[in-house]
Parts: sequence; C-alpha cells; structure tokens
Amino acid sequence: MVSSGPRSFGSFVGGNRDRFEDQRRRPQTGLPPHDVSAEEAVIAALLLDDDAYARVLPIVKPEDFFREQNGWIYEACLSVAERGEEVTIPTVAHELDRAGHLDEAGGEPYLVEVAGKYFTAVGVETHARIVARDALYRRLIQAAGQIASIAYEGGPDVKSVLSQAEGLLLGLRTAEAAGDFKVLRDLLDEFLEAPDEDEDGEL
Repeated sequence: MVSSGPRSFGSFVGGNRDRFEDQRRRPQTGLPPHDVSAEEAVIAALLLDDDAYARVLPIVKPEDFFREQNGWIYEACLSVAERGEEVTIPTVAHELDRAGHLDEAGGEPYLVEVAGKYFTAVGVETHARIVARDALYRRLIQAAGQIASIAYEGGPDVKSVLSQAEGLLLGLRTAEAAGDFKVLRDLLDEFLEAPDEDEDGEL
C-alpha cells in the first residue's frame, strides 16, 4: 500500500448502523434478501481507509453483492489493492474502465456519491458480514427451490432424495457462513437418522 490510515470526506453523520438494521427488518417486497446500503458502506470503507482491505477480504466476495455494479466496484478495489496501489476513486475508476465496467457501474460520479455517503470505515466488518449473510440466504432460497423440485419428483428412496438435498446445501458452505451451515446440517442429520416409513406411509 502507498499509505495507511483513514481518509476523511467529512464529519461522520450518526445513525447509519440503525439504518442498516431498519432496512434488514423491512426488506423490499418481492426481492430476495439484500442490503444495498451495506454494500455501499463496504465500498466506501475501501475508498476511505487503506486498512479496510485486509478487514473485509476474508468475509465477502464480489459475487456476494446483490447489485451487480457494486460487485464490479468491490472487485476493482480488490484488484487495485492486490497490486499494492492505493485504493482511490481515480485508481478504482481506471480499473473499472480496464474491465469494461466503468460506465455500467455509474462512473466516477457514483464512486464519489458512495464515498460521500458514509464518511468512515467504522463497522466495515459488520457491513461486510451483512452482505455475505444476505448472499448466503439468496443461495439458500435458490437451493430450496431445487430441493422442492427434487422432493416433488419423489421416489421410493427417501435417503437418496435427502442425500441430494444435502449435496445442494454442502455447495453453499463458506468459512464465514459455517455457523448457519451447521444448523442446516444438524437438521438434515435428524432426518437421515429418523426411522424409514413403511409402504403405507406410517412410521
């Protein structure tokens, strides 16, 4: 990195954390779990503080972002940081341009807007976990649809169906989501250990 420590765009305006929690309690109807404010806060932290890179890298991946352009920007920030360059609006914009995503991502004006919204990198790990957790929930929803399809098809071998369902859930496992995944594994283990039904559907 060229330098370390926070870069301020102004005085911090309180209440952002409460806003994140309010948005999580009141998701937009018809949309899968996501939090665009948390996504933007992670990006802002990377633009504001060189230390944020090491703090978010183990938690969230570019594909975890619900808004595709935010994922592109996050990936650009990582690419710049991995080259040992300072993550700034111009360097990130240049990286986006190289990847052919600058205009679609909103250009430098969007980067300025995001950086100016949050003023701080405080809480970046929490915001990154929100993004990663919502991504896991979206994958769970997708897997649930596939599991429902398998269950509707049915068949004589219940354990085989459960094994396929478990395989889908195994594909969701990430280091940060291990706690959520363990709950799902425990539930599946209970099903797998339950007595088989007889031909009349009775235990």
